[in-house]
Amino acid sequence: MDKKLSCKETKKAFSVLELMVVLAIISMVIGTMKVHIKHRKFQAEAKNIVEIAKIYETAVLMYCIRHGGKYPALSSTWSENHLESIAALKPYCPTGFNTKEMIKSKKCKDITYFYMEIFDWVLFNIFIELEDEPELVDEIKRQLCEFVETKRVETTKQSGAFSVTFYIQQWDKIYI
Repeated sequence: MDKKLSCKETKKAFSVLELMVVLAIISMVIGTMKVHIKHRKFQAEAKNIVEIAKIYETAVLMYCIRHGGKYPALSSTWSENHLESIAALKPYCPTGFNTKEMIKSKKCKDITYFYMEIFDWVLFNIFIELEDEPELVDEIKRQLCEFVETKRVETTKQSGAFSVTFYIQQWDKIYI
């Protein structure tokens, strides 16, 4: 007894072509989301670094205002010029502030304060260790430039690492 199936009784199934189209659409959506998530990650890392730079700027400017326009001297160890390492700046630091612990980015290696009296330069250096991904550096510079003049922020590349320099004073220009 051969029974022919009517249109209503036919078996419903997806063809290979339909499955391939659905998979292609899903992969495009996932690819787009990966790019979006990566960009958001860079934004979050940059925001953390910029917030620390703002704390540095505020502490140094508070010191400068209280001490008649003079900037605090560097600590005895050139490489350890963190906000919390300079005795004169401790009263202006947030309670429990620690630069290295506050940095949430694995790519940001350090943020340091420099006062070069010879050149009349007061600046902060943000050191980013990257191979070929300047997106984080670009995002840090973009976010810093949202609240300061563009000429106050410079980026340089040195042997696989980037440095973002954020000036408080440069030559005869004082940025407050």
